[in-house]
Amino acid sequence: MNNKIAPNNYIYLFNKLIKDNFKSILIGLFIIFIIFIGYQAYKYINLQNINKNSLTYFKSKEMEPNKEFYSIMENLSKNNDFYSVLSFLEIININIKENELILAEKNYFELINNKKLNSTYKSAISAHASYNFINLLFETSNLNLISKINLFIENINDDLENYRGIKLELKYLLAVAKQDINNIAPNQDEKTISLYNEIIQSKETSSSIKERIKKIHEFQYYK
Repeated sequence: MNNKIAPNNYIYLFNKLIKDNFKSILIGLFIIFIIFIGYQAYKYINLQNINKNSLTYFKSKEMEPNKEFYSIMENLSKNNDFYSVLSFLEIININIKENELILAEKNYFELINNKKLNSTYKSAISAHASYNFINLLFETSNLNLISKINLFIENINDDLENYRGIKLELKYLLAVAKQDINNIAPNQDEKTISLYNEIIQSKETSSSIKERIKKIHEFQYYK
C-alpha cells in the first residue's frame, strides 16, 4: 500500500513546488528568453556590421590611395573583424610608400601582438612584414632593417607546417641581401649555401618556393 501512495506523494509535492514558485519560474524563463533574444540580436547586428565593413572596404579599394582612402582604412581598422586587419595592412602599405618605416614597423607589431588573432593570422602578417622589409633592404641597403626583419621572421610560428617553407625562404632572402650588401662571393657564403641546401632538401617546402630559390641561387652565381 505504501508503495502505491509514494508516487502520488511525489506528484503532489511536485505540483505544490510548481505552484509555490510559479512567479519565480516565470521570471526565470522570461530572463532566459530575453538573454536568448539579446544574443540573437547581437549576432544579427554583428553580421550586418561585417557586411557593411566588407562593402566599405571593397568599394574603397577602387579609390586612389589619398587622404580619404587613408581615413576610411583608419576607421575600418578600429573594428574587431577580418576587414580591420586588411585595413590595417593597407595603412601599413601607405606607411611604407611614404617611407614612414618606424610607423610601419609599429603598426605591424600592433597586429602581430593582437591577442584576438590566432597564430595563423599572426604568422601571415609576420611573413607579409618580412617580405616588405626585405624588399626595402634590397632597394636601400639600409643595414638597420636587418634586426627588424629578424624579429618579423621569428614571429612566424614553427608549429604551422605551411609556414615552415616560407620562413626558410625569408631567411634565405635575408642572407642573399646581406651577401649583396657586404659584397660576399656566393661560393664563399657558407650560411647562404646551407640555407639553400636545407630548402631544396626540405619535404615541407613547396615546389614553387624551391623554384624561386633555385632561380635566385643561379642568378647570384652567374650575375
